Amino acid sequence: MKSIFICTSPRSGSYHLADLLHQSSLPFAEEIFIPFHENALSQNYKLGGISDKVEFYKKLVEKHSEEGVFIAKLMPDQLKRVLKNVELCQDGPPDMDTFSSIFPNPKFIHLRRSDLLAQAISLTKARQTGQWIKTSDSDERYSIQPYYSYIEIAYSKNRLGRMHQFWDGWFDEMGIQPLRMFYENLVDDPAAELAALFEFIGETHRPRSFPEDPRFKKTTSSVNRSWYKQYNQQEKEAKDAFSPEARPGIENFHLKKVSLQPEYEKQTRPRLDIEIETTLPETKLIGDPNGLRWLTVNILIEHETEELSLLSHFEVPPQEPTGNCYKLSPILYLPLPPAPVFDGYYKLHINLAWELKYAEYIAANAHYSGQFRIKPLEAQKNSQKFFGNVKMSKDGWKELEWFGFILDEHFPWIFHSEHNWLYFKTSMKDPEYHVFDHAIGWIAIQPDKYPEIRILETNESFRYMGRTADQRHFQNLNTKEILNFPPNDKSYNDPTEYL
Repeated sequence: MKSIFICTSPRSGSYHLADLLHQSSLPFAEEIFIPFHENALSQNYKLGGISDKVEFYKKLVEKHSEEGVFIAKLMPDQLKRVLKNVELCQDGPPDMDTFSSIFPNPKFIHLRRSDLLAQAISLTKARQTGQWIKTSDSDERYSIQPYYSYIEIAYSKNRLGRMHQFWDGWFDEMGIQPLRMFYENLVDDPAAELAALFEFIGETHRPRSFPEDPRFKKTTSSVNRSWYKQYNQQEKEAKDAFSPEARPGIENFHLKKVSLQPEYEKQTRPRLDIEIETTLPETKLIGDPNGLRWLTVNILIEHETEELSLLSHFEVPPQEPTGNCYKLSPILYLPLPPAPVFDGYYKLHINLAWELKYAEYIAANAHYSGQFRIKPLEAQKNSQKFFGNVKMSKDGWKELEWFGFILDEHFPWIFHSEHNWLYFKTSMKDPEYHVFDHAIGWIAIQPDKYPEIRILETNESFRYMGRTADQRHFQNLNTKEILNFPPNDKSYNDPTEYL
């Protein structure tokens, strides 16, 4: 058994690397150490009864490995969470021996991007649009247009820089010699980069695959290039013009208008229209080059019952106002599926300040407070009617007693914790459901017989035996042969075309 960790930061090309490794017969590297995915895998592998985190991680490695290889992506916050969980189970922080006893024979690949500004712009745009990956069958259209913000790009740039420093510091502290890879080199010469990687992890016998049309595409577009140029120009202006002594008092600015709607749909990026009135229309609002001390709109969103708070920060545009009003249209950040967005009421607080503020300060010093509701999707209402008795879990999953855990924001497509994406034909119900599984085809499922399924094309019956990292295992009930199928990628093609 060996454990491979891709240690990285957002927008470093980790999906591209994971796909290249997967096409070269390694399991697909996922971010499994975030609570949402960890809970899903716990349900997959029936690990919910294990309270000791060390034992939980050992079982997870065992279950989520293929041919003796466990592989995962790690962001700094995810590693910190794992280390904290392990520390709570023993005396003191884990050393390398302890880490290796949980994750056998670990190998670390440090994947980063050499152009930190390009990475920060990519991160900012992804957060706003919700488009974190671009596959070969997707395009560059956004449900909401991204919004340029100097301070958000600067904040992302500083945050990413701290992530790089964290990895370097942790590797030094633990005496780890990682394989260091740069995204730009991986794009320019994938064969050479993968050759070095496979030699490093001791898997040189594996075949290599370099598809002419990679599954994951660059998300760089004219928006990225425009923002890159604009940021560099503004950074130069800030270096030349910023003067902390010239800042007027915050009392010279006030929120004149906030267009908060009473309700928003899930899966949207709500946009606010804000007007800020000033008594000093001649003042050019420009902060320092690091994104600090700009006139900032600090936004806090809190859910009424869940422990969920979300922050957004935007500078007031430094150009001259229209009349005596600055106008801007920031985007409210809400999670996008499959991570759940909770229904119900949210509080919104806005604070104007000359710097970025955080949750407690914004709530206590709000210049505007309001409330809005996230409505359940029509698809989820239909899902509830279709399935009947569905139990809600605290982390957003829904439980069908006979079938397990699902997310239903795209019903009749549902995301299942083990099978991933499945399509339920809504005209077929009791005594059996007709379900489209991209890897298998149309299948029939009877709630009182599941995990038994029947393939409609051949009329053969199988028993679902469980899932490992990249495969679901089914046993033919007649021949006893075991067949393996991958989990289903997301697809919104009309399954009727396969009939």
